[in-house]
Amino acid sequence: MEQIALNEALLRLGVAILFGGLIGFERERANMAAGLRTHILVWPGLCPGHDCGDNPFRGL
Repeated sequence: MEQIALNEALLRLGVAILFGGLIGFERERANMAAGLRTHILVWPGLCPGHDCGDNPFRGL
């Protein structure tokens, strides 16, 4: 598995927080469930999972 540099990992987490915050803000303005705080906490948690599952068949 390819290893990424620390600065790239931090950049990816920052982008995940940014986009999660944007979607959460939009949902909170519309008074929907799972608003800003929820999305800011969930999206960075999804980022490493996506990086690990980027291409599961790469080694085959």
